[in-house]
Amino acid sequence: MSVVSGVTERLSIALTPSLIPLPQSEVLGVVLLEQPSVANLTYQWYRLSGVLGSGDTWPASAEINGATGANYTVTTDDQGYYLGVIVTDTGGSGLSAHALSSARAAVPSASDSLSITGSISVSRLYENSAPQFQAQLLRDGSLDAENTANVTANWYLVDTPTQRSAPETWQSLTRPLTSNSLQGHARRYLLLHLSYRENTNVKAQHVVLSDAIEGTIPITPDDIDGDGIANEWDSDIDGDGVDNNVDDFPEDKDYSLDTDGDGTPDSLNDANITGIEITSDDSYTIDNDELVRFIPITLSNGGTLVTSHALIGNASIVDNTLLYQAPSEMPQQMYLEYEWINDKGDTMSGQLLLLASSTDPTKPRFDDVTPVDIQAKGLFTSISGLSPTARDILGNPVPVSLLDGMPRLRSGSHIVYWEAIDPSTQATQIVGQLYRVFPQVDFEQRAIAYEGGETQVTVHLSGASPNYPVTIPVVIDSEQSTSDVNDHTLNPLHTITIDSGLKGTVRFFVNDDGISEGEERLNLSFGDGVNKGVFDSLTVNLLESEPMPSIKAITVDKQGKIRSLVYPELVEQLALKAQIFKPKASDKVLIDWFIENDGEKEPLGQTFDEELLPLDFVLPVGRHHFHYQAKVLGNNSDVLNGKMTLRVMNTQPLSRTQDSDRDGALDNVEGLVDSDNDLIPDYLDAINSCELQVIDNEKVTNGGFVLQSSPGSCIQLGRLSEKAGTYSPYVENSLRSATDEKGQELLPPDIDNISIYIENDVNNFTITDVFNESVIIVLPLMKPLETGSVYRKYTERSGWFTFDENEEGSNLRYAQGELGFCPAPGSDQYQETPILGAYCLEVTLKDGGVHDDDAERNGQIDDPGYMAYPLNTLVIPSFTVTSEAVNDSQTNLNKLQFNLCNYITTVDCQRLSVISSSVDYGGMITSERQEITVTLPSWVRETTIYLTIYDGNNLVTLPVHLIVTLEEQHDNNKDIAIKGGSLNLNELLMLWLCYCIVSLFFGRGKFKYYRMTFKNVR
Repeated sequence: MSVVSGVTERLSIALTPSLIPLPQSEVLGVVLLEQPSVANLTYQWYRLSGVLGSGDTWPASAEINGATGANYTVTTDDQGYYLGVIVTDTGGSGLSAHALSSARAAVPSASDSLSITGSISVSRLYENSAPQFQAQLLRDGSLDAENTANVTANWYLVDTPTQRSAPETWQSLTRPLTSNSLQGHARRYLLLHLSYRENTNVKAQHVVLSDAIEGTIPITPDDIDGDGIANEWDSDIDGDGVDNNVDDFPEDKDYSLDTDGDGTPDSLNDANITGIEITSDDSYTIDNDELVRFIPITLSNGGTLVTSHALIGNASIVDNTLLYQAPSEMPQQMYLEYEWINDKGDTMSGQLLLLASSTDPTKPRFDDVTPVDIQAKGLFTSISGLSPTARDILGNPVPVSLLDGMPRLRSGSHIVYWEAIDPSTQATQIVGQLYRVFPQVDFEQRAIAYEGGETQVTVHLSGASPNYPVTIPVVIDSEQSTSDVNDHTLNPLHTITIDSGLKGTVRFFVNDDGISEGEERLNLSFGDGVNKGVFDSLTVNLLESEPMPSIKAITVDKQGKIRSLVYPELVEQLALKAQIFKPKASDKVLIDWFIENDGEKEPLGQTFDEELLPLDFVLPVGRHHFHYQAKVLGNNSDVLNGKMTLRVMNTQPLSRTQDSDRDGALDNVEGLVDSDNDLIPDYLDAINSCELQVIDNEKVTNGGFVLQSSPGSCIQLGRLSEKAGTYSPYVENSLRSATDEKGQELLPPDIDNISIYIENDVNNFTITDVFNESVIIVLPLMKPLETGSVYRKYTERSGWFTFDENEEGSNLRYAQGELGFCPAPGSDQYQETPILGAYCLEVTLKDGGVHDDDAERNGQIDDPGYMAYPLNTLVIPSFTVTSEAVNDSQTNLNKLQFNLCNYITTVDCQRLSVISSSVDYGGMITSERQEITVTLPSWVRETTIYLTIYDGNNLVTLPVHLIVTLEEQHDNNKDIAIKGGSLNLNELLMLWLCYCIVSLFFGRGKFKYYRMTFKNVR
């Protein structure tokens, strides 16, 4: 339905009936929902190849000749097309409106051969199993992916297999099945009935019958929920329908909290519990020890709470509401954080601001702690200089420190906790402050579209957004484009909406005018108000050749979940599948599948379109490559080649107390599953993002130290890292020099540079989803770049060699950066000339080129390499500096100084110079010869700075541990003399007066008024 408004009148229409698919000979009619009081309406029907933009962008070539009435009958010419209509008032209002059919026009149903295939997710059922299903709709023997989602599934119980053909005897079960659905039904059978309807008529059915249900499987360390998937590999260990990473109690679906400590599980029957309806980012003034039930209004549409967290006090989830028990002494303000799953299955987050109704007046008090909005400046954004201020009881500034040690933040919503300390009394106060970091936006650089076909443009967020939905205006750059509005159906200004996640797309149709005009291009850029990333524009080449699909190969389990990392016994439950985007929906794609053994490709079978190819065999531990060759039937274009990798590893027990990747989730909760398909189990993967890979889990907690590839591609664990048993893409010599079962080193050494080779880490990775000729990846250098450094590469066919920048599509660029922190791929900060002391290397690799280990153009690049530095003779031990800081009251920054030569005695200090520097907590470092000046946020008391020191020949990164002391301040307001151990009468009167004033201001009634005003301002 479309609505176009005038000043006082409206024109609004809809199409009826709404049918999926749209059958032949069906009569479509226009329903006038709103129209001007005096109207002269005209109608024009259109035949469209996709769900396009607004009616004013529909091409004139799509008009159906003679179709100018209020009704239209679907004909055979409409097969495979959407039908649309534009209604225009040619009277005084000039309004117009458009409407589009719900689906494409289908071929006549009588000629269709429809069938359904399906299966139950687990082969053995127990009374406490919660099985799921898979289903596919086949039309004329080929997968109908568009309508598979409309297959209906119903569950039943029967006593004997013979009842399969007697529906009147089936006992219905409530959907979805839970771990309690089959309780008490041992030795009976579970029946799955799948059906597909078109226009209320059943067109296909399929029945799946299980083996006899077995008794309750014992709860064991191997498989708690009895779903046939080992706990360590199960994303929902307890089978309660909530993934482990958002489950407060992932190993116990029946766990109950006792928030109020009365010895019984939490219950909402307690009459003393106050119930408050809340929205996301709301606030509530709370008393000490108060027990409150918060009811998120956002759940009224079918959402489910899954986690709750509070730094202080106790939070729990009871009956899909939040129960919070305040502590005996609330901090000035804090947040109750929670996550919920909406009706679409997306995980959303919310924060409830909790304000203390009263606080101890002798403690420090923070000034402005309202939420802070920041535009991300890269993967990690510093909050240096954004700390709140606090004062003591007399109004004097007191030191503020970062309580949770996170000076740089990823995009998204973060609660940062600050602590203020009164140096005189040592009294402390804590506040939680909300920082909303809005991500950058980049175009995925898919640059090809085909005339006569549909295309899609994809945008990526650099991280989660604090608020959803995210709307991103995309505009056509008419000056740079050689195509015009007649060549495509994309609006000159279009908005891409991202409801959740990190990716959004827009699809449009490229018109085939039948005229050979050569290659044309469509240039796109972001509109106003977008936090633009590096790839802030896109050039789409409009080709006149045969449209070619884009294909991504995956492996899925019986629940349809993508699996890239499995244990040997799970392989038999997997199937190969191709995810396909077709410019021409009517195209049929034939796919030949192969498995690679000892470098040879052995055929596995054929599929059409997105059909599944089951893997009915067990694979040993290791890395296994599956290849495909895809051909569009009836198309003379080339064969498409692709590759995907499946990693098989043994199950291992995981700690219930350890957090190996330091991301806040225990190892047994994250498990061995691989959420981002980078071949690294989640318990070792600190960042769940496909285009990022962590170098060091210890260092990444403060941000940085990640590999980053261009938007839309993915970085997987390299083969060398897998063999060496590490999650890191950087492998030191002691690990890579180990030998395999054949007695060979895991990676052949660089013999020509052996002394340099053994001193440096080798980086290795696999980049997948390479959709262009080349892909870009950024490698943070762990040592500053020196004169004479070269990047060395390894392939099995060529051995070790220096990176060849003469190859078209391959390149090296350098940026200064900081230790562990680099500009994004493609940034203008990179240059081709090496930079002395640089910490960032940008590598452009050609798929199938001389640097790609598999030497095939298959969308995947394997790349071992290392930066070969000249042998370094400069060694300077690290040291600690304790320095007094001077505070600038206007900027609230502390400045301190020290001289290198007071600490460096092992070399001639006068020859040294600092060519670059960085600091963990932001701030700034300047140097003049050996004199170092450090400017830091006022709340930093202890940190590490990094100095890149040059002696004229060699470079070294010197970490300096910095301890900040404050310059002693003399404040007349605090200068109360103590004489003979007592105060005189005037001083006592002054103290009493101060106490009265403070008590009046911070009293309960006055404080509530202040807090009410604060909430309204928010």
